This record gives sequence, structure tokens and C-alpha cells, in this order.
Amino acid sequence: MQLQRHDLVDFVPAYHARLAEVAVEGLLPCCRQHDVAPKVEAFLHQHPLPGIVCRPVQEVGADQVQLGLSFPFRVEGVRVRSSLLVEKQMIARIIRPFDLVSGARLASPAFQAMLDEITLAAERCGLQMGLIGSAALEIHTGHGYTSASSDLDLVVKAASHDCLKEFYLAISNIGQDYGRATDAEVILADGNGVKLSELVSKSPNILAKSLTDVCLLNRDSVLKTLVVAAE
Repeated sequence: MQLQRHDLVDFVPAYHARLAEVAVEGLLPCCRQHDVAPKVEAFLHQHPLPGIVCRPVQEVGADQVQLGLSFPFRVEGVRVRSSLLVEKQMIARIIRPFDLVSGARLASPAFQAMLDEITLAAERCGLQMGLIGSAALEIHTGHGYTSASSDLDLVVKAASHDCLKEFYLAISNIGQDYGRATDAEVILADGNGVKLSELVSKSPNILAKSLTDVCLLNRDSVLKTLVVAAE
């Protein structure tokens, strides 16, 4: 089972009974107000949520995976989240970010129109695009994760620098038209993810994230790999 950052995972039915208990135990410190746990438990007993594959925050066994759980509600303006360590055998299905674009429907017509324009821009640039963040969770679960202030979080697979720069300009302009920010991550051939905005900037170094590490990469070296990939 090959898991990658940003993948969503659905759990086997047998795990649903335990999910509420584990989610309460793993609530992030900012979400540990006394009234949050009952709300989390009540929600999960009726609406099982997908886990989000993320970088481990603790020691992870070979048959385990670190997941995040994000709820469609907030406490004092902060999204309620939980951290889970789950046996891989409890995973029933993997949903990749790239699986969520086709037929995607968001609750907000304006947000959906923005996504439609960005999807067309990706196609014109020859890029494979996926969705992550609140938009991805809303599309997969049907719950109201997005709001009027939500950003649109994207991933694209690595392509030539020219294609990526064209896409960056396109999503920046579309975001301005709709009054929403866009944030895109480029998935490199080695699995590292780098911010599109940093990749098209003049910065000498860019931050790269993988499922196991965070490091700085030389931007020129990364651009050379894009040229090789394009050829």
C-alpha cells in the first residue's frame, strides 16, 4: 500500500466504532476545550470521516500510518483537528488528490466556477491537477468545509518550468477575479512537494516536503530536473 502526502483514506467498517474514541484522544492541543470532545464523538458516530495522510509526528511502525482528521466545524475560529496513528489494515480505500477533480462539485457556485476555470487552465497548460485541503474534503464527504474566505489548495505533477509559470500566472489572475487565494504545490518526480510560488520565484532555495522529511533544495537544481522530465 503506497501512501503519499495529501491522500485521503476511507476506513473499513470495523474501525468506525473506534474512530470517535481515537479521534478524541488525538485532538490537537488547540482543540481540547471541554465541550469539543462530545461534539467530535457525536459527529463521528453519524458521519465517519476520511483520514488525511501526513508526515509522522511520532514513531510509526511498518504496518502503521500517520493520519490527520479534519472536522467541518470550528471552535473559536479554529478548525477542529485530530492526529491518528492507524494500522494500515484498517484502510479500505485510498483517494488521491487527482481523483477528486473530475465531476467535482462545491457548495458555493462561485467557488465551483473558480475551480472550473482553474481546471481548464491546468488542461491548457498540460498539467495534471489535484485538490487538497477544505475543497477536497467537501467534495469527498459532502460536508460544508469551505466558506467565503476559503483558499483553494491544489497539487500539480511536475512539468516544464514554462508550463508551471503559465499556470501560476493563470491561477493568480483567476484568484484575484474571484477574491480568493490559491495555493498550489508541485509534486516532483522524487515525491517531494514544493510550493509553486517558490518554484517560479527568484529564490535560490525552496522548501521541499515529503512524507518523512522537510528540507531545503537548490531551486536551480530542481529546475534542471524539470527540464529532464519534460524531454
